[in-house]
Amino acid sequence: MAAKTLFASDIEANMNVDSAFLVRNVERKMTKPNKFGDSKPFLALELADRTGVVTGRVWSENIPFVESVLLKNAVAQVIGTTQAYGNEISLVITDATAIEGADLTEYVPSSPRDRAVMVQEYAGLAATVAAADLHHLLTVFMASAFFDEFARAPAAHVEAYAYLGGLLEHTLNVAQLALGIATTRTDVDADLLLTAALLHDIGKVDAYEPLTFTQSVDGQLLDHTALTLIRLDRLVDEAGGLGDEARRQLYHAIATHEQRGFSGAPPQTKEAVVLQACNQLDTTLAAASHTGAGDGPWSDTVRSLRRRFYRGNPAEQAPASLPRAPAPTAAVTPEQPRSIWDDPAADDLDAEIPF
Repeated sequence: MAAKTLFASDIEANMNVDSAFLVRNVERKMTKPNKFGDSKPFLALELADRTGVVTGRVWSENIPFVESVLLKNAVAQVIGTTQAYGNEISLVITDATAIEGADLTEYVPSSPRDRAVMVQEYAGLAATVAAADLHHLLTVFMASAFFDEFARAPAAHVEAYAYLGGLLEHTLNVAQLALGIATTRTDVDADLLLTAALLHDIGKVDAYEPLTFTQSVDGQLLDHTALTLIRLDRLVDEAGGLGDEARRQLYHAIATHEQRGFSGAPPQTKEAVVLQACNQLDTTLAAASHTGAGDGPWSDTVRSLRRRFYRGNPAEQAPASLPRAPAPTAAVTPEQPRSIWDDPAADDLDAEIPF
């Protein structure tokens, strides 16, 4: 197979495309009826590679030639042209050839951050947890085979963190936000908060398929928070248990970390309030950063947030930052005037003279 040279991130309107993609999802649909009441079948696809996802379409006249090739989780060389439909660009496929023995990870979007570096950062955060039982819980988690799955898993199906390593990246962002608050608020239990932040989404490993990022059967039947509590139960058992009060507060913080709350429950401890706020802040900012081109200064609508984001008018925007003057060194810092009420300097020969 020839080396892949055209990627999803390169796709623009009105392009001729001949490239390989992973079929993340395929669904047979019907067009809207015309004025005579007739409608035709078509295939709606999600095509992916490591740089992103492209929407695909196969119209009725080409379905017989490609339907057996464009199967979910299969890699195929597709030929077609791109067309713009509103704010979305779709690849209209006219031909496709199966590619056998492809390395599927080459066709799956991945975090821009290095996974080994993120794992090291996770371990560093866990090491700061001083409470022995919570520290041991995190140590057991990081030593498990499940942690490797966690480090590779996506955190969503679409938009922010919908890529390999996205779950670990999101977890670190939430943990760093939580740590920042814990270092300035002495009335918050830093160990409990950081442990909850580092474990708050581990159930997402079971909620999404590892390559297509579509919801798994478990993810469709159970909320990811419920899956997290199930995983947390297993982890606590593997760690030899947890004190009743620590378990109660840790489970509560994790159960209410989504804004809607698990089963509608609101956060009722300070640590739960902080975790929910940090999670919401990170997911909102991440979704806003992954918006499409949109119209002028406005982004495309972020479906999960049901809003667009204003990015400013480039023609009117001031520079993002102005050059900073170098900080003065001690040698050139002018001596500040001293009050007569100041303590005399050690080398002041007139220290006994008040005026």
